[in-house]
Amino acid sequence: MHDFRYQLPRFFSAFALHILRPALPVLLFLSPSTTFAQKPWQLDYRVQAGFENDSNIYESSVAPVSAPVGRLLLQSKAERVSKNVRLLFDYSGALLLYHAHNDEHKLLNDLKGGVTLRANDWLRFFVQGEVTLKNYLNNTADYGTSGGILGATTALSERAALEAGVENGQLDYAASDSLFDYTFWGAFLSLRHRLAQSTVLELTAQRRRLDYLRFAYLHFNSTLVQRAPYAQQENFSALRLTFTMSRKWLLRASVEAQFNRSNSLGYDYDRLRLQALAAWSPARRWLIRAAAMVQTKSYAESTPPIVPPEFDAEREQSNNLILDVSRDLSNELTLLARISYHDNESPIRSVFYRKTVFFTGMELRF
Repeated sequence: MHDFRYQLPRFFSAFALHILRPALPVLLFLSPSTTFAQKPWQLDYRVQAGFENDSNIYESSVAPVSAPVGRLLLQSKAERVSKNVRLLFDYSGALLLYHAHNDEHKLLNDLKGGVTLRANDWLRFFVQGEVTLKNYLNNTADYGTSGGILGATTALSERAALEAGVENGQLDYAASDSLFDYTFWGAFLSLRHRLAQSTVLELTAQRRRLDYLRFAYLHFNSTLVQRAPYAQQENFSALRLTFTMSRKWLLRASVEAQFNRSNSLGYDYDRLRLQALAAWSPARRWLIRAAAMVQTKSYAESTPPIVPPEFDAEREQSNNLILDVSRDLSNELTLLARISYHDNESPIRSVFYRKTVFFTGMELRF
């Protein structure tokens, strides 16, 4: 199960690291007692265009197909801050065109919004929402996800804060309602502690219940499939420890344990995931960014599920390594180069596909 609040960008092949750029001066710890720095509406836009070579455009584990890809990305952000209220809206859209493979042409759209209210010197409330749409131009694999969070942050001391909230979301495939679609309800609790001026340690616990439209599977073999008279349900739990340090560079590392339990045969698993993210500027106008993820995953049952947990292979990020180098040609124009390697689990359990992606392009900010 994917966590849209904490994981690395879901569509790394499409939005790849563009959200890391403003992270160098990241504010690592914000006590609720701190008033907002007031500013009127501020609008920022980014346009990124370039070409990449994808060594496995269909995420295949048996017959990789390579193709050049043209990519255009637009990001716009609007923010307004008053003494006790912060409003933030963010939109990212990407168009990917594959040479000689029209069935892979796609549009990706991601819209986020949030409101934070400062109630007093020690308490804040926040509401966040996100909608993601993935639309293929020439096939029927379109789907959308949506999610919302309602929570609060309270100061425990000058160095510690506690955050808690509830969340709701769903996955909806346009052409396969009975197989992959689900909704979920969840809750999370996070404790942040500032170890030093630029160093923060965060411990997060999360719990979700997923309700699928499909009926649960009790037993199946080559001649018999036994369905339950009730829908498939899963309980997902995660515990995450994150370390963040920001000076002239940014370093963030996390270790996460995940546990998924289902009333349907074949879907139970345990997973341990390590993630790291770094960004630094070795010289004026140069910026280097890197991200890595590795995991181990074990299944409670030897029988694989009769229906894959996912249909879109890009939604599963298992192991990857990404390196991004950029050079500012001016205050508005940047030259980009990126290489990424992916070793991800396919929709078929324990079967992995590999791909390498090279990208070069330009980014314009205004």
